[in-house]
Amino acid sequence: MLGLEVQNDPEMDDFGPPPFVLNGICGNVSFTGRFTGVVYFVVTPDLAHKITGKMFRKDAEIKEHEENDVIGELTNLITGNLKSNMADAGYNCQLSIPGIMRGDDIRLSAKGFSIWVTKNFTVPEWRESFTVRVLAKVEV
Repeated sequence: MLGLEVQNDPEMDDFGPPPFVLNGICGNVSFTGRFTGVVYFVVTPDLAHKITGKMFRKDAEIKEHEENDVIGELTNLITGNLKSNMADAGYNCQLSIPGIMRGDDIRLSAKGFSIWVTKNFTVPEWRESFTVRVLAKVEV
């Protein structure tokens, strides 16, 4: 969508349970159905600014609500891709609208989930990193 190369850093990936600490700008989209959980897309303020500037084709005067809209939309796209893959496997679900949290030292704890995946990525062009966290459970 943005024409950026993104690389996964598997050495930084994690499959351990919460609690987690989130820092920066965090988009989140919940999903519910036979596959239930939440996706968190976590970026630094600097990366959010760069992504928003690229999407809107401007460098200056980027407003917080524009960053929120872009991070929310990217979170929605990531979660929509997950939803599509899970539907192909027979696990249909519904998505919430995106939410945004901003801050440092946001402590996230969640009970009842049996799947915890944290994937770490870099955008080499900007030497920036972001994280995607998925907490989920599957109804049998």
